[in-house]
Amino acid sequence: MQDSRSSSPGAQERPSTPTPVQSRVGTPEPPAAGSQETAPLSSEEQYNAADLTSNIEEINIALEFVKLVREATLDNCGMDEEDLERLRHPEDPTDLLASLEDPGFRHALDSFLACSGTTADEQYTKQRTSYLRRHPESEMLSYDQIKRRVRKLTGIILLKTDMCVDSCVGFTGPFADLDRCPQCGEPRFDDRGGSRKQFSTFLLGPQIQAQFLNAEKARDLEYRVKITERLRAESTGGVISVDRHVDFVTGSAYWDAINSKKITDQSLVLCYSGDGAQLYRDKQSEIWLSIFAIFDFAPSIRYKVKSVLPDTLVPGPKAPGNHMSFLFPSIYHLSALQREGLKIWKADTRSFTDLDLFLAFATADAVAMAYLSCWVGHHGKHGCRFMCQMVGRRKPRGSHYYPAMLKPIGYTESGCDHDDIDIAAMPQASTTTYYDGLMKVIRSRNQTDYERNRRETGITRPSLFSALPNIYPLPGCFPADTLHQPMLNVPDLLFKLWRGSFERSDSDTQEWEWAVLVGDTWEQFGAAVAAAAEYLPGSFGRAPRNPFDKINSGFKACEWMILLYGFCPGLLYNILPERFWRHLCRLAKALRTVLSQEVVSADLSDAHKHFLLFAREFELLYYQRRIDRIHFVRQSIHAFTHLVPETLRIGPLSLVAQWLMERTIGNMGQEIRQHSTPYANLAQRALLRAEINALKAIFPDLEDDKAPLPQRSLDIGNGFALLRKRDRRPLSVRHYFQTTEVLEAIKIFLISTGDENLEEWTASGQKILRWARLRLPNGQTARSLWNETARKKTPRRARNVKVIYSCIYSNSSY
Repeated sequence: MQDSRSSSPGAQERPSTPTPVQSRVGTPEPPAAGSQETAPLSSEEQYNAADLTSNIEEINIALEFVKLVREATLDNCGMDEEDLERLRHPEDPTDLLASLEDPGFRHALDSFLACSGTTADEQYTKQRTSYLRRHPESEMLSYDQIKRRVRKLTGIILLKTDMCVDSCVGFTGPFADLDRCPQCGEPRFDDRGGSRKQFSTFLLGPQIQAQFLNAEKARDLEYRVKITERLRAESTGGVISVDRHVDFVTGSAYWDAINSKKITDQSLVLCYSGDGAQLYRDKQSEIWLSIFAIFDFAPSIRYKVKSVLPDTLVPGPKAPGNHMSFLFPSIYHLSALQREGLKIWKADTRSFTDLDLFLAFATADAVAMAYLSCWVGHHGKHGCRFMCQMVGRRKPRGSHYYPAMLKPIGYTESGCDHDDIDIAAMPQASTTTYYDGLMKVIRSRNQTDYERNRRETGITRPSLFSALPNIYPLPGCFPADTLHQPMLNVPDLLFKLWRGSFERSDSDTQEWEWAVLVGDTWEQFGAAVAAAAEYLPGSFGRAPRNPFDKINSGFKACEWMILLYGFCPGLLYNILPERFWRHLCRLAKALRTVLSQEVVSADLSDAHKHFLLFAREFELLYYQRRIDRIHFVRQSIHAFTHLVPETLRIGPLSLVAQWLMERTIGNMGQEIRQHSTPYANLAQRALLRAEINALKAIFPDLEDDKAPLPQRSLDIGNGFALLRKRDRRPLSVRHYFQTTEVLEAIKIFLISTGDENLEEWTASGQKILRWARLRLPNGQTARSLWNETARKKTPRRARNVKVIYSCIYSNSSY
C-alpha cells in the first residue's frame, strides 16, 4: 500500500528555471546620502572588524591563525634577506637570460634537464665525467654549480617548517614557539637539537615572477584580460549576457569581482587545489599535496604539467592533523603578496609592473574540503558542501545525517522530522548566511552550546581563506567537485544498488526490484562492457575494464565516467526496469550538458530540470520514504541540484575539477626514486618540478612538445605524418583495389585534385602504397581499416577522428 504523499516519480515536481547570467558592467552606485544614523554592522563586517575571541579553545586557535594571516607581511614569510630583496625588487633579467647563449652553460642545462627523471646528481656526474674525458680542454659545470645557477635563474624558494613527528600539527602560527606537539606531546627536536620532521612549502611569488620572463609566455597570460575586453565590447546597454559558457570569465562571480574592482587588468587570477593521497597501496603512506594553477592562461595551457605551481607537501605516513597549521605558510605568503603587491618584469613590454593576486577558487574533494572550508563534512545535519539550507535526517539514535527531501513514513526523530522539502525552492548559500552562522559558532557560550551551533549551522570554525583580502566571498570560493562526486561516489552508490550489495538494514527484507546485476546477468553485463571498448576511440582515454572482474581492483574515475554515463544507458536497456532506466538516462543527459567544456546557456534550464527530477525520483524509486533505507540518500545525490546554479556562477565546472590535482599526485608518485626515504625524496622531486617548470617558462625552447617521429615514417607536412606498417611495394589499383568502397575513396581523392576520370586513372597503371597509421596535428594517431582488420587482437577503433572546427574564445583568436 502506497503512502498518500508518494506519487509517480517527479509528478508533483515543479523545477525552477535558473536565471541566465546577466551582469552589469561598471561600479555599483553608492548609497544615497541621507540619514546620519549608523547602520548596524553585518556579521561579515563584525568578523572582519573585531579582534574576536571565543569561549571555545579550538575556535580561538583558528582565530589566531586568521589574525596572523590578516596581518601578513613578506618580512615574516621565512625568507632570507637576499631572497626577500629579489622578490620585492627584481632586477632587469636581460643579462641573466642571455646566459643561455653560452654553449657551455646550455650544454650543462640540457644535461641537467635530461637527468631530471633519474637519480639526478649521480647521472649528471657520470655524463659530466664522460664529456670531460672526451673533451678535456672544455669546462662543464658540476652538479652543485648548475643547481646554484638554476636557483639563481628561477628564484624558486623552498621553505622547510618543523612539524610533529606524528603529523598532528605544523609548528606555525600559534604553535610556532612550542617545543612539543600540543596534541600528542611528542618533542619537536631530537637529542642534538635538530628538527625531527619537516614539511615543505614552495613559495608562490618567485614561481609567478618566472612566468613573465619570456615574452611569448607573458602574452599567453593576457588571455583573461582579452576575453574580458571582448565580452565588454559585446555587451548591450552595459549588461553582459552570456549565451555560451566557455570559462570562468563567463560566470556571474567573475563579473561581480570585476564590478567591485577586486579583479582588474593588473590582476592575476589563481586557483588553489589540495588533496591527500596514499603513496603505496599496501601500507600507510599518507601525504598532503597542494598546487596553484594560473587562470589567466587559456585552458589549453593552464592544465599542462609545465604550468603547475607546486605549493605544499606534507609527509606521512600518518594523515595531517590540524590542516590549518600546515596551510598557514602558503596562505600567509599569499596574503602578504596580496597586501604588498608583487613586482614582476614583463618580457613582452620589457618593463616592471605591479601585479595584484586574486584567489578565485580553493578546490578539494569532500573529505579535504572539510579542512579548507571548515564545515562539518558530508555526515552533518547541514552537510551540503555548498552550505545551502538543506537539513538532513538521521536514523533513530543515529549520528549520521542524510539529505532526504521526503519525510519517512512514521518518522518522529526530534530535530529533523520536518515536512517534505521542495528542493526547487531551496535558497542557495550566500555570504550573509555564511557569516551569520560563523558568528553564531564563534559566540558559543560553552562546549554544549558550540556543539549545538555547529550542528545547526554546519560550520566548525573560521576558515583560513576568510583572512585573504582578494578572494571570491566565502563560501563561493569553494566550488563544486565534478570529479569525485559524479565520477566516483555516484557510480559506486548506483552499482551497489543494482548489484544488491549495498548496506541493507535487518528490517529491509523485501526483494529489491532494481537489483538486476546479479548472477549470470552481472557476468554478461561485464562481458558486454569489455566488448564495447573496441568501439571507443583512443581519444576518450582509458576504456572501462570488465567490471565483473575488475570493479574491486581500483576502478578509475575515467572508467566510471564512461561506464555509467556512456555505456550504461545502452547496455542496461531492458535489464533495469524501465522507470529505473529512464531515471539513469535523465542523469546522463543532464550531466553531459553540465560537464561540457563549452556549455550552451540555453541547455542549462533543461539540465537543471532533469537534475531536480533525478534527485526527487531517486528518493521515490529507491529510498521510498522508508526509515531503514534513508541511508541510500547521499550528499552526492543532493549535489546534483547545485550544478547548474554553480555553472551560471563560475562557468564550466569541468574547468575547476580536481583532474589536475589527481594527475599531479600520480606524476609525483611515479617520480619517487628512493623508496627507502620516499617523503624526503618526494620533497626534492617537487622542488625539481618547480625549478624545471620555471626554466621552461623562461626558456620555452628547452622543451620540445612534439614527439619525434618513429623510424621510416613519412612527414607529409602540416603536422601530418604517415606511420608504419605499410605495403612492401606499391600495388596496382587495377588488380588489387576493385572493391566499391576503395574505388569510391579514390574517386573522392581525384575530385579533390581536380581530376574526376577514375577509369582513365586506373587504366594508366596507377599504384597505391598503403600505410597503417596517420599521425594527426593534435598528436592522436588514426589507423586505417586495412590495419585494424588485419590485427589478430581487436583494437580500439582509431578510425574515428574528433575535429574541433571552432572555438570562439580560444587563445588563438587573439
